[in-house]
Amino acid sequence: MTRSLHVLFAAAGLVAMAGAQEARYSVQDFQERRASLRQEYAQARTPEEKGKILRQFKLLLFAPRYAHEPIMIPTPPGQAFSEMEQKVDRLEGPVAMSEAERAKYEARLARGEIVTRTWTSRPGVNVEFTEGLVDLPLEEFLESVPAADWGINLAGNVGGEIREAGEGRQIERMVLSMMPGVRLDITKLESVEMERDASGKPTRAKVRWEVVRSDNGRVFMDVGSVTFEAAGPNQTRVRFHSAHQLRVPGLLRTVLGQRAVDAITRTALGHSFQKYIDTYRKISEGKAVARRRQVLE
Repeated sequence: MTRSLHVLFAAAGLVAMAGAQEARYSVQDFQERRASLRQEYAQARTPEEKGKILRQFKLLLFAPRYAHEPIMIPTPPGQAFSEMEQKVDRLEGPVAMSEAERAKYEARLARGEIVTRTWTSRPGVNVEFTEGLVDLPLEEFLESVPAADWGINLAGNVGGEIREAGEGRQIERMVLSMMPGVRLDITKLESVEMERDASGKPTRAKVRWEVVRSDNGRVFMDVGSVTFEAAGPNQTRVRFHSAHQLRVPGLLRTVLGQRAVDAITRTALGHSFQKYIDTYRKISEGKAVARRRQVLE
């Protein structure tokens, strides 16, 4: 699968960053370093000097924590969040399965498997549906991984920020490392919905999202949700359901064909979302430490 991902993204030019030493930058660090490089470039006299500075600038742009300022969009009106939620709701629905298939599916979940299904809805647009059980009651799970912190605790999240945008709404910038040198830099609108029983205990939490910006241009479309719901008294059921359209160079589509590119993308999506649920499991088992959000005003 890793080789498939490499083939898919190599032509995009990102693998050139694979050997770079990763550095983490605060916003102030980034701005100061960017200003310094711009000044050095203006003073450079030879093409060699300018080329060296440009290479340093590219390394700065692809640093794990930031590619530009943290969140490059203004807080949108509430209508934008409502439209996003409607898009997610149109995407969702029960995955078609016969009774026998459903029984086998549930048996796999009960055995501890993280089960994923992927399909292509139209050329270039691929959908995943991934579920797994975590051995922790929902209330305890949400204490360790609050629903609004779902994104910062994803496997491969190497940086980002969150800006609150009203009750139950936020804008999240995340940089996801899919493999060395391959990063998706995306900003999402997110809404968090919580359901509780008569006693006030949570029974279900759901986060809907839509990507509205990709600072490195690798994502055209990404819309979906993650749901955490009680599965009996001692387990939490985690479900991801999302649709994706990634930027793939035209030459690569010509060489491999769209069907092959979609097949590679589906494999990558299934693997990634299985890893996300596995990371939640590790946090619940004390094998990994949950990250806590840094909220921008």
